[in-house]
Amino acid sequence: MKHADLFTKVQVSNEHFSFDFTSKIGLVGSCFSQAIHQRFRRFGFNAWSSPFGTLYNPLSILKEINSLIQPELPLTYGKHGDYFFAWESAHTLISKDLIELEQTLKGLRMEHHVRLKETDVLFITVGSAWAYFLLSDNSLVANCHKVPGNQFNKRLLSHEEMSQAFKAFYEALLVFNPRIQIVLTVSPVRHIREGLVENNRSKARLIEWTHSMVEHYSNVHYFPSYEIIMDELRDYRFFEPDGVHPSVQAVDFVWDRVVACFLSPKAHALFDSIEAVRKMEEHRWINEADRADAQQLIAQKKQALEGFGIVW
Repeated sequence: MKHADLFTKVQVSNEHFSFDFTSKIGLVGSCFSQAIHQRFRRFGFNAWSSPFGTLYNPLSILKEINSLIQPELPLTYGKHGDYFFAWESAHTLISKDLIELEQTLKGLRMEHHVRLKETDVLFITVGSAWAYFLLSDNSLVANCHKVPGNQFNKRLLSHEEMSQAFKAFYEALLVFNPRIQIVLTVSPVRHIREGLVENNRSKARLIEWTHSMVEHYSNVHYFPSYEIIMDELRDYRFFEPDGVHPSVQAVDFVWDRVVACFLSPKAHALFDSIEAVRKMEEHRWINEADRADAQQLIAQKKQALEGFGIVW
């Protein structure tokens, strides 16, 4: 008797490029992007993540990358309570001292200006097409920084304005780094604060927009993170208890598909050896002599793997 397949597999193919441990990877956008960045770093890739923290809507994400291309572009600062912040950054980047905050953000921008210049593959994960604008001057904000909601206008970004922003960003990026490959993906994190109907409207708009960008630009590609979680796994077992964020198991599942899609076979063959080193590092040694022996062995294994471009 034939049984139904419990999973509807999302087909993932890539005929355009691959990367290995010598490649430099950048990841910007939503918190799902940061989760994938952690996997890149665990396995020894030279990878960096968004210096401005977690960002969700495409316009804010593209604006962040533009500010790395041109770190002299001014940021817009605000204050709520005792803390200063930049409207372009996440809520984690705040300070009671405005000068200190300005210096911190300047340092991050200059550091990632250099990193972006050397990046081979840039993953951009968009999370929501809903965006917030200050009522005072209609300027876009990346994060509301706990400022009262009555100071903002919330609206769904149009396909046209996202496309125009991407065109300007794309042209500037290719002048800055002509060899870069861009991978667009839609975050599977559900923005239920907006409401489920509104979340689905947002995701649908992002999916259509990302595919449109892939059709228009030769070195822009799509990876179906959203579809793998929502259509292939398709079960609340693969979400955290909040029902919003994918579980560790689900993120690992997507990570495996990223590796299968983009990583060269030679690099993939090293994963078991890298994981063995990580597990030795994470082991809690009770005996001090065993700890010393293990540390020596770890150092030897790391040195042998560094020849492949692995960054510990």
